[in-house]
Amino acid sequence: MRSGWVLWLLVCSGSAHAGVAFFPGQMKGDAFVAAEGAAPPAVRFATVNAEVDGQRANCTFEERVSGEGAAVGLLPLPPGVDAESVAVWIDGKPAPDLGGVFLPADAAREIYAALAKGTQSSVPLAWTGRPAYLLPAVELGPRTVVRAALRLAVEQTDDLHVVTLPMPQGHLSARPVQRTRVSIDLKGQKPLRAITSPTHDLQVRRDGPRAARAAATLEGLADGGDLQLFFVEDDDALGLRLLSHRVEGDAAGYFMLLGFPSGDADTPSPPKDIVLAVDTSGSMRGEKMEQARAAVSYVLDHLGAEDRFDLITFGTDVSRLDAKLVAADPAGVARGQAFLDAAVAHGRTNIAEALAASLAGQPSDRPRMVIFLTDGAPTAGEMRPEAIIEQIPTLNTSRARVFVMGVGHDVHTHLLDRIAADTGGTTTYVDPAEAIDVKLAALYDGLSHPVLADIALAFSGVQVDRVEPATLPTLFRGQELMVLGRYTGGGPATVTLRGTLGGVERTHTVTAELPKDARAEHGFVAALWAGRRLGALLRKVRLHGEDEASVAEIVQLSRDFGIVTEYTRFLADEALDGAEAATRARTLMREANLQTSGVWAVSQANNEAHLMKKRVASGMDNSYVDRRGERRQATKTKTVGRRTFYRRDGKWVQADDGPKPAKKRRVKRFSDDYFRMVEENPDVAKAQQLDGEMEMTVDDVRVEFY
Repeated sequence: MRSGWVLWLLVCSGSAHAGVAFFPGQMKGDAFVAAEGAAPPAVRFATVNAEVDGQRANCTFEERVSGEGAAVGLLPLPPGVDAESVAVWIDGKPAPDLGGVFLPADAAREIYAALAKGTQSSVPLAWTGRPAYLLPAVELGPRTVVRAALRLAVEQTDDLHVVTLPMPQGHLSARPVQRTRVSIDLKGQKPLRAITSPTHDLQVRRDGPRAARAAATLEGLADGGDLQLFFVEDDDALGLRLLSHRVEGDAAGYFMLLGFPSGDADTPSPPKDIVLAVDTSGSMRGEKMEQARAAVSYVLDHLGAEDRFDLITFGTDVSRLDAKLVAADPAGVARGQAFLDAAVAHGRTNIAEALAASLAGQPSDRPRMVIFLTDGAPTAGEMRPEAIIEQIPTLNTSRARVFVMGVGHDVHTHLLDRIAADTGGTTTYVDPAEAIDVKLAALYDGLSHPVLADIALAFSGVQVDRVEPATLPTLFRGQELMVLGRYTGGGPATVTLRGTLGGVERTHTVTAELPKDARAEHGFVAALWAGRRLGALLRKVRLHGEDEASVAEIVQLSRDFGIVTEYTRFLADEALDGAEAATRARTLMREANLQTSGVWAVSQANNEAHLMKKRVASGMDNSYVDRRGERRQATKTKTVGRRTFYRRDGKWVQADDGPKPAKKRRVKRFSDDYFRMVEENPDVAKAQQLDGEMEMTVDDVRVEFY
């Protein structure tokens, strides 16, 4: 019986909270007796809807469950939920009619223990400390419909609003949940600024300054973690907030500066200069060229009345619409469209001369942005990438930022990434299966309304280091501002953000108390910092060459935060010390970084970019794309809070490259000592979501649960 339970309980272990879980079997007194040989139920479809207004959130939860026979149902609830705030229905019948009952945290603890004993799985123990709704006897069928309604408090932390919503118990389903739809409607008393989730990748659509919808469609959900949503209400133009996290014994804490320049979508964009440089070499012939025309036409149609623009096409030779910027009035746009229509795809790829033409010009108070689209490496003019890069500071007399769009896998990724990085822009790679016009239109929409340029941050009250990003780009309307770093010391801290727009300097400040001692809240801050720092280091090594300190830090970050990369994947299988691991990682990076074109090269660039923009700290976002272009999800690496565990020889082992505690202890799972430790130590309880044997450090003692 135990092996079957372990098999389906280990489908995937996330934070193991919320959602309705069904356990085939029955309660006999205070004990749970599992049904011999019963197949575990499967959640097929689920929806989670919430309306958040003021200090309350009304949530409805529905899932379609496929099962057979008697089962015990359990809905672990977010802390603070009381009996009056929850209602459950099974196939339309109110749960109380089926014996359903609300359990406060203390009473729920006994049920969690009973389920753990009966199933010989520790997963239910991870809910310890939470209230629950118990359905002691449910008859499951092939199309059982479970509904729940929750009224939740909107928590306040660091001047942010926090909503915690239940999600399907994907890790307790016989197979991943086929489809889960999430929709959260927000209404604010003040303008809504930052809206972000550290647990799930949500798409945010705004409906004016005080209303928004955060939504996602999740396919194959195999995680059981709660959804957390943070949002800010503020009349300030950026709504800056400063969050922090610190662990006992760490010399440094972690901070996140969060902001969002929203505003009325009808407000005209401040005047800007846009240069569109389009590759028209022979390799662009056919559908790619037609998509490029459509993309550029979209940009021309959406320029502001006071904008200026230029069009550059390049094959072997380079052609410009005009020697100077053209006003984006109807006549100018018509000229641009005629110039574009006359372009013919032929010849080789003269990136150097096209870049020089794009960067030439006089600086002005207007933001100047170059959108540079190419599908190949330089094959005409100056063809040495190093020489092209060296010329950028001299050529960029206009102080333009270059936003590169690389099409396909034949591009020179090192060159394109350096062009973007050295001018303060970004690189976007378009897969052969993706539409160029859709990607370029999305890129332009993001750049269409600059809010602040030449941004600089100043910190007072604390010392900061390893800030990511190290240099802040131009801030655009609708673009989340997220800066992460470490700090030493503690106490009142002030962050001042300065920038300019149209020659006018603007200043925004935020003050917060950064703790000197441990603070358990906001653990995701450290995880997001680690991901972004790791991405920046990987890009540095690839584009500028390795150094001992960078490689060592890459290994340390991967180990400490459980972030899987192509170059540190071996950490899950082997207990290597720091020097051995650095040597192994260096070998893997050297081989990979020799690739400048092809699927592998583009995958490396995309992996780095994903980490550098990391927004989700849960295990759902722990993966990379390999040399063949296939996504590799972390399966042997799990994080619980700030602890990283590796699956080795059938046991979860807490990662630690330093000396292990001298004191050791062995505790048999499901013994009295085991349940006592779970009840007394929240870290031990949370770790039980991993299930199975494990080894971890508890209060300076290395404990083996066997």
